[in-house]
Amino acid sequence: MAMCTVRAVPRQPHAHGPSVCRHAYVRVTVPARCLRAPGAGRVRCVRAAAQIGLVVTSVTGHTAEYADIIKEKMGDKVTEPLDAGEISMSDLSGYSGFIVGAPTWHTGADTARSGTAWDDVLDEVKKLPLKDKPCAVFGCGDSSGYGDYFCDAMDEVYTAFEAAGCKMIGHVSSADYDFADSKSLRADGTEMCGLALDYDNEDEKTDGRIDAWVKQLAEQGL
Repeated sequence: MAMCTVRAVPRQPHAHGPSVCRHAYVRVTVPARCLRAPGAGRVRCVRAAAQIGLVVTSVTGHTAEYADIIKEKMGDKVTEPLDAGEISMSDLSGYSGFIVGAPTWHTGADTARSGTAWDDVLDEVKKLPLKDKPCAVFGCGDSSGYGDYFCDAMDEVYTAFEAAGCKMIGHVSSADYDFADSKSLRADGTEMCGLALDYDNEDEKTDGRIDAWVKQLAEQGL
């Protein structure tokens, strides 16, 4: 087994299988690798093989918060939330599937819409050998203040993983949303390419939307 020394997340000691993290600096035995989780200075130990990679970026913290909720609901099926800017994209080939999330920050842009590390690595993602691995996308946006660009970055991330060969799942009906336009709308306009979440205007719907989505993903093989 590989050995690594990390600074653990400042919380109660916890374990995931044979991987253990504790307070302060400790020497940890892990079966795969130690990966940095969203948030400066935080590192978590996760298993890479045969697990769904939960990979996100966040600007204000809302996307990371929603990733934590997804983790809570899906349990050990998924990794702890991992920051796309703090892991090697080549490591993604070790996962059995993916849930990926991004905010939309550069509204109206044709590319680099998230304003996060995804913008720097999506070209690399497109070249990964991820054929037939299931992948679902979620995004965070503002349907009122930026209703013409609602969750636009979600489409950009979706397209990259689709290009890598992933089997894209988790499309969501657009009927429950009120926005002007989005690049994340599917061709016929009746579905979003993933789960759109709106902290600013519809946060009260978030838990129910994530609940329904997680059940949908299970039915679709994730």
